[in-house]
Amino acid sequence: MARSKYISTHGIILDKRLHRDERAISSVVLTSDLGKIDVLIRGARKDTHKWGASFEPLEGGEMILYPVGDRYVLTAFQVDTLPPVFVRKNPMLRMAIATLVDSSVMKDNESYAEWDTLVSFLHSKMAGKTAIAKFLLEYIGVMGYRVFMSGATCGICGKKYDGGVWYYTPYEGYLVCEECNVLHGVKLGTYTIAEDVLREIVKLKRVSWHYGDDFISEDAYRLILDRTFATIPVSEAVRHVFYSFGRKGG
Repeated sequence: MARSKYISTHGIILDKRLHRDERAISSVVLTSDLGKIDVLIRGARKDTHKWGASFEPLEGGEMILYPVGDRYVLTAFQVDTLPPVFVRKNPMLRMAIATLVDSSVMKDNESYAEWDTLVSFLHSKMAGKTAIAKFLLEYIGVMGYRVFMSGATCGICGKKYDGGVWYYTPYEGYLVCEECNVLHGVKLGTYTIAEDVLREIVKLKRVSWHYGDDFISEDAYRLILDRTFATIPVSEAVRHVFYSFGRKGG
C-alpha cells in the first residue's frame, strides 16, 4: 500500500505573488517544521474560494500540503493565527515585518527559533513600538546577534558599565567605554548612549510577551532598529516603515 505524501504542518504566510495560472497564488510560508517553503495556492484568486481565507502576510494556521517538485501545493488551510490589531491596522508595517522574516530565513533550513519568536509576537498582548522592539530584539538574538554583551561591559576592554558617558556600535552590537571610543569610535561607527536608554533595553529583555505597557522611547527604539538593519539586509522602503512607525504622518 502506497504511503500518502500529504503533509500536515502549521505555517505563517510571509509573501504572496500572482502565479502564471490566473486563478493561483504563489506564496512563501514559514512553517513550524519544514522551515521556509514555497507553496502554491490554487483557486485563491477566485471570489468564491472554498477556504474563505485572504492569505495575507502574517496569517497562519494548520495547513495540509502536497509536495510537487521543489514546492508544495496547499490542499487545506484553517486560519487560527492573525497579527495583533495594531499591525492589522497598518498594512505597510504588516508587510515590513513579513519581509524582514522572509529576508533573514534561508529556504528549507531549520528555523525553529525564528518560528517561535514570530509566533510569540503574533500572540502577544504588547502593542506599539514596545511590541516591535521586543520582537526585533529577540529575533536578531536567536539568529546569533545581540544588542549588549552580558553584564553591560565594554566590548573592547571588558570594563563594566559605570553609568558614565558610554557609546554603542550597531554593527558589532556592544557597548564601548569612553576611553575605547577615543581610540576606536570612528572605525566602529559608535554614537552616544544615555543611561536611561540602557535601562529600557535591559527591561525589554526581561519583560514577558504579556506585558501591556508601551514604554520604549524613540532613542531606544531607533537603537534596536539600527542593530537590526546592520545585520538583516532589507530594502530602504522596508526600513522606512519601521523607522517611521508611530510618528505623526508615519
